[in-house]
Amino acid sequence: MLQEDVFNDHSIRINEGLQSFDFLAKTIFGLHTDMIRESTELLISFSEIHKNELQKLPYHLNLLDQIRTNENAHTRIFAELLKQNDNGTYEVLISFYKYLAKRESFFRPSKNINPRITVEKGRIDLLICDDEFAIIIENKIHGAVDQNSQIANYIKRVRSMGYATSSIYIVYLTKDKTKEVDDKSWFSEENDKLKEEYSDRFFHFTYMFDVLPWLQEQVYPNVKLKDVFLRSAIEQYIDHLEGMFNLRTIQKQMKTKIQNHLKEVLGFNSSNTFETNREIIKNKLEDLELIKTHLSSMQIDETLKVFSQWSDQLKKDFVNPELYFNLKETEVFKNLAVKLSYKNHYFSVLIEFCEDDDKIYMGIGRHYASEEKSNVILDGLIPEFKKNTYIVDDDNWWYMWRYTDFPNGYKDLKQLIIEVKNFLEKINS
Repeated sequence: MLQEDVFNDHSIRINEGLQSFDFLAKTIFGLHTDMIRESTELLISFSEIHKNELQKLPYHLNLLDQIRTNENAHTRIFAELLKQNDNGTYEVLISFYKYLAKRESFFRPSKNINPRITVEKGRIDLLICDDEFAIIIENKIHGAVDQNSQIANYIKRVRSMGYATSSIYIVYLTKDKTKEVDDKSWFSEENDKLKEEYSDRFFHFTYMFDVLPWLQEQVYPNVKLKDVFLRSAIEQYIDHLEGMFNLRTIQKQMKTKIQNHLKEVLGFNSSNTFETNREIIKNKLEDLELIKTHLSSMQIDETLKVFSQWSDQLKKDFVNPELYFNLKETEVFKNLAVKLSYKNHYFSVLIEFCEDDDKIYMGIGRHYASEEKSNVILDGLIPEFKKNTYIVDDDNWWYMWRYTDFPNGYKDLKQLIIEVKNFLEKINS
């Protein structure tokens, strides 16, 4: 059944992850060994009962469940909702503004709404530029790690667009209240008081306690009957979020059974106070977070290995390629580039992995090649290779780019390098 297929993916990933825990238990300091063993046993038992209960759920089809929405998909959906307008009246966006103002009195939008809404432009997940203010929305629904100076860089970018500090707002959007913004994201060499300056223009919103109830109570009930597709989209999205938080009616029995099992394993009993039970849960969440940190570190190591292998392969496939790369563990962007030139203007053909959104990009950029983008390359070279799959925007680093993945990354990079080199040889001859 589709219901089983949709949710079974989660159980499969849990089981795959469990195979790494024995390794962790042996390699992390002995102080944590018992904790890891206990957490492993908890996850194994949870995985088994979770899988069994999923199989009992009645048929339920949600298209967003089927496509397994990631952080970028959630951002695009949110942006499309905010772009809705009826004869120039942005009803959903106005509702969102009102919700912001209700949550925090310092936000007072003007009555004249003239938005320009962009997604993943200049690395900013979602940006709302109105005439009098701008709102940066950083989406962390799946708990992506905060990067060094991430928010500071976004603010700097928006200020370069002409917005004053007092006119820039930030919405930090997480799944629930378990994640807070890291101070390193605020770090700015120019301003060590940046976090304090934005304390009255910073919103910490969550999908569970803000977005979902806002959609349920304020947006969906006010959608006009004639807006069939908007109503359908919002209904699907509400249901998808409810599924994410185990709030669907069909999930109640499963949720109860799983939680009763967890209570038994964690040692809940009738003599425990509510405070004791909350402390048990808090401690176990901290244990799991520690495991998650080590698994994330292992994941980074595997990424570095792949890029190193690709670098070695480039040296075999091309004669003396001028290679550049950034493969530091602490850098959000890990990339590998081959530097080339067109009419004495340098550029790079490269592949890049972003830790923040877990995406791989490849294409042509100015990385390691020039301080600024060249119009000669933009006007003369890029049109020769721009295809429907590539995106050309005003990003400061890329001339053109598209998504790829680890299985196809090297093949795509090699193919583009060959195409570019063949074109350059043809021009030179």
